[in-house]
Order: sequence, then C-alpha cells, then structure tokens
Amino acid sequence: MEKGSYFINIHLFDKVSKFSWNLVTVYGDAQKDGKAAFLAELSRFYQDNTHPCVIGGDFNLIRNSSEKINLED
Repeated sequence: MEKGSYFINIHLFDKVSKFSWNLVTVYGDAQKDGKAAFLAELSRFYQDNTHPCVIGGDFNLIRNSSEKINLED
C-alpha cells in the first residue's frame, strides 16, 4: 500500500495468473490552487509505476465554466 496526499494505491498480485497491478483511488483538490499539485503527484506515481493501473475516484477537474454547477440558482 502507498499513500500520497491525493491518492491511495494498493498493489495487487494474483497468485494463479501471476498478474500484478495497482488499484488507485484519488481525490482531487476541489480548489483551483491545488490542481497542479494533484496532477503532479498523480503523474509522478504513474511515471514511476511499472504495473498496469486502474485509477478511479473524484478528480474534481473542471475544464471550463460550463461544467460548473451553480447551486445558488
């Protein structure tokens, strides 16, 4: 198991098939200021990893303002 600021990784190994992989759960910073740190940490993990990965969770990434939900309306 490996824990970062924005992710938790579990390295899994199937003894029968001898298949090794990573299950990664992420939670991205909801504030714009934390986006770069989140993406940098995820990128470092992926680049240093030699096994297949399944990555899921809450990325909290908004590409443009039309994706925002305005809860005040």
